[in-house]
Amino acid sequence: MPTQHAKLSASGSSTWSNCGASLRISAGIKEESSDYAAEGTEAHAIAEKCLLSGENAPDTHKELQVYLDYVRELTGGLMIEQRVVFDEWVPGGFGTVDVLIVHGDTAYVVDLKWGKGIRVSAEENSQLQLYALGALQRYQFELGIEKMVLAIVQPRLDYISEWETTAEELLEFGEHIKERAAIALSDDAPATPSEKACQWCRAKAVCRERAASMMALPEQLPERLTLTELARLLPMAERAKAYISDLQAYALKLAEGGQTIPGHKLVEGRATRRFINDAAEILSREGLTDDQIYRKSFQTLSAIEKLLGGKRAAKSVMDEATFKPRGKTQLVNQSDPRPEVNAANVDDFPME
Repeated sequence: MPTQHAKLSASGSSTWSNCGASLRISAGIKEESSDYAAEGTEAHAIAEKCLLSGENAPDTHKELQVYLDYVRELTGGLMIEQRVVFDEWVPGGFGTVDVLIVHGDTAYVVDLKWGKGIRVSAEENSQLQLYALGALQRYQFELGIEKMVLAIVQPRLDYISEWETTAEELLEFGEHIKERAAIALSDDAPATPSEKACQWCRAKAVCRERAASMMALPEQLPERLTLTELARLLPMAERAKAYISDLQAYALKLAEGGQTIPGHKLVEGRATRRFINDAAEILSREGLTDDQIYRKSFQTLSAIEKLLGGKRAAKSVMDEATFKPRGKTQLVNQSDPRPEVNAANVDDFPME
């Protein structure tokens, strides 16, 4: 895996494209390494090896089979860990695409994310759009790419997000990101804290504008909080976390009781498929033995699908043998892409 990083990286684009000051304020603050990052690097290396060798995912990383199956079902010329350059739009911009596949006039940009905390959507995802621009910069004239399919695969969430766009739309995005890159590289870009901008910003804990946006602070020249101010805010942060948790629980209770919270809606949380009581009988009819079906419990869904000939071949059988329970309701902002849940359909939730 490449160790060199661009100043305005594709992976950090959601930060610097939404807050021009993030690059300046983060200067000198090292990105913290973590066990999660090391696990992600290892998973990418194993996935690359499997794709090159044709092997399936090892037992230590069996969830990777979801990603391998997805990639292998795509048709076209396969490029793995492909370096792309998008410096026509972002000065010095380059990155590495996990998988790039070109088939006719269509290119597929596939990104593996090993985390299991947050679902990441491919729709208008700036990181993937920059990778796609890099593919256009390198291959559009040569191969005549007109359509792009951007995909994010998160195996440990059993989640795949796809978004289709055109070369023309990507070039329009390129002009937008070119303007944002120029602002990020300027010396006087304003700090504009937001959920997207702050989520992965290295300076999010010391950014004065972010703190000021949440609680009143005296205006001073430095853009970073002093240690004294940080010490003053820490106890407030602990109290704020408890209050926010109580506030969210109370608002959820009201919404589940049928009340409308302005700007918010009820949605179902993530749910995963489970085998029904008669699943073993159904799978046995398809020729699977007890040793194949059982360990101490059911094999994973992906493992069963593999035994049945792959995700697509197994779809009808797995639809019959599994069910997906309803997810726990959550109260989210109206911008959330999930469909709204009718409060009348929520299981009994007594009101005080």
